[in-house]
Amino acid sequence: MNPVSAGFFAMKKYLISFIILLAIAAGIILSLPATVDVIQIRWMILAYFAFVTLAFHYGIHKSSQGRPQVFVRYFMAATSIKLFLHLGVIVFYAFSHKALAYNFILTFMVFYFVFTAFEVYFTFTGRKDKA
Repeated sequence: MNPVSAGFFAMKKYLISFIILLAIAAGIILSLPATVDVIQIRWMILAYFAFVTLAFHYGIHKSSQGRPQVFVRYFMAATSIKLFLHLGVIVFYAFSHKALAYNFILTFMVFYFVFTAFEVYFTFTGRKDKA
């Protein structure tokens, strides 16, 4: 298989898995009982993580096409930036919406662990294919 079709196959596999992950998350959001405010929070967090995950994977995909040092630098920088971004979102929301802070932080952390595991799995399985 040539590199172009291998890259297309990997991206297709990623997008299908990403859509399945979003569908499972949406199903869980719809099946758990909660108030309207908490349900809105869950949907906002899902949209936030979907955007951040796609942006991160796009950067990983672009940085992996060059030298390995570029990939390592991008991965470390992007991971650090995401960590501070996530922390900032949690702190901002917790201080601005004190009544819903507990539900927000709990939901955010669950999505954080699920999407981080997803990103790490696809980042490093994609790297093994290149080695």
